[in-house]
Amino acid sequence: MSVSEPVRPPASPSHDLRAIAYHEAGHVVVGTLLDLNLLSTDIERDGEGGRGHTHFANPQRRDRDFVERVVTTFMAGFAAEERLGVPDPDGSGFDADLTLREWLQHIEPDESRRPALAEDFHQRARLMLAEPATWSDVEAVAAALLSARRLDGTQARRLIQSNGQEA
Repeated sequence: MSVSEPVRPPASPSHDLRAIAYHEAGHVVVGTLLDLNLLSTDIERDGEGGRGHTHFANPQRRDRDFVERVVTTFMAGFAAEERLGVPDPDGSGFDADLTLREWLQHIEPDESRRPALAEDFHQRARLMLAEPATWSDVEAVAAALLSARRLDGTQARRLIQSNGQEA
């Protein structure tokens, strides 16, 4: 299976609000599909340079399966930007840094092997987002974020469930 071409050509401003909404929607949809407990998502700026946020519940255990699901979810934000056609590696740097520094240490003790491992998870996220039903969910969540600017976990899950029933 190959990853589909971007949905639209790159936008003029390299990272507009629409791209931020798709980035966060990528986290939301992939994390939900991987059974992470979504708390909230938004496209609000913060005082620390953040341009959007997606929060999942932090479990007590960090076994391999859980870490793999989290890392795939982290990679899904940038993968959604790529699919949309407006990748912003600098803006996604926080996700990549946190993945390499914090999460992958739980499953890969050799720091030099973590970047290749992160790319494997990035590819997993790309493949998930290439599924038409999954991408349709990303579009629905992104549209809701552009309208409301913030969704709690229940709102986002309902949106994904109702979007799936329409397909």
